[in-house]
Amino acid sequence: MRVLSPRVKRCGMGVLASAVLAHAALWGCVTLWACAPLQHVTRDRTEYEAYRRIRLSKTLESRLRAASDYLSHGYQGPSRHETEAWYYPSERRFFVASRGSLEGLSHYLAVLPNGPHRAAAEARVAELVAAKSAETRRDKEQAERDRAALGAVDQARFDRKRLVDEFSRWVRLVLSIPHFGGLTSELPHEFIHAFRLTPPEAHCTENACEKLLSFEFAIPENGKLVGRQAPLGITLRLESGAVVAAEVHGGALFSRLSEALTLSGVATEDGQARMEGVARALALVELLIEPVASEQACSRPLESPEVLARSCEGREIRMIPAGDGLVGEDRLVVSKASGVRSQSGQEAPIPVAPTQLVSPTP
Repeated sequence: MRVLSPRVKRCGMGVLASAVLAHAALWGCVTLWACAPLQHVTRDRTEYEAYRRIRLSKTLESRLRAASDYLSHGYQGPSRHETEAWYYPSERRFFVASRGSLEGLSHYLAVLPNGPHRAAAEARVAELVAAKSAETRRDKEQAERDRAALGAVDQARFDRKRLVDEFSRWVRLVLSIPHFGGLTSELPHEFIHAFRLTPPEAHCTENACEKLLSFEFAIPENGKLVGRQAPLGITLRLESGAVVAAEVHGGALFSRLSEALTLSGVATEDGQARMEGVARALALVELLIEPVASEQACSRPLESPEVLARSCEGREIRMIPAGDGLVGEDRLVVSKASGVRSQSGQEAPIPVAPTQLVSPTP
């Protein structure tokens, strides 16, 4: 067996150590080379999956959401530039299309809760909510005004009908008096009850008993309701305690009746308009008196300023408008016919209402 010298042994050990060190260094390099690509591959894989979700999205909303998620993670791979180039213009168009309504803005915030226009969307939502609240308040106020207007219209219709109905009722009651020349106690019971016992109270003087009513109503003019007032008086003319005539009268009464019937205003200072109003009131009166004093049986020639005259069965019915300049009142007069004797045996003249009665006493 060959024995190596100590010098050779030392050289061999040095070579072996060098080899071991070289092997260890080589293995370390291999290990480090293998770890670095593994980390790179893992990071690239996560970014790729995020980018892949963008590419596979089937709707604009899902693609915007995926792109927002991708960019929020701060990926710096080759797909970032492409994603940014598409996302920001698309997101802005999506916001502009959504900002016109609460529904659109709510949809935007649901898709991109942290989108670039989140603050603008929330501010716009606050504006629209405030505007909608104000609009709701205005709508409520308008609805209340509409209800009030409808109520006013209904009330005006009721008031107009009430005037016409009350005038008609009193004309029928006056026409129910079968003859004149008797005492007030001899009048029909229905007339006595309405005249004496229902408000307002009637007042009597030596020559007359009078009951005064007043009606308010409104007609539409220029898009609004304009108020009217219609005085209505019922007067019994007395002579020596006997009833010689009964009247239904009032200032501009025929014009007010025309307005209530047609909803068309009558300018009382306009003579032509006033006569047209009288004609419309005349049509109503003719309907009321026809059953008890028909035109065929009772008509007689008119005498100015009469617009209607009927005379039969001892009664005379005359419709007389106020004079020019509204002197006096519009009147419907029912009286004893000319030539009919009173209980005293004297011929009773057809009474003419004074322009002003003596202040009545209870």
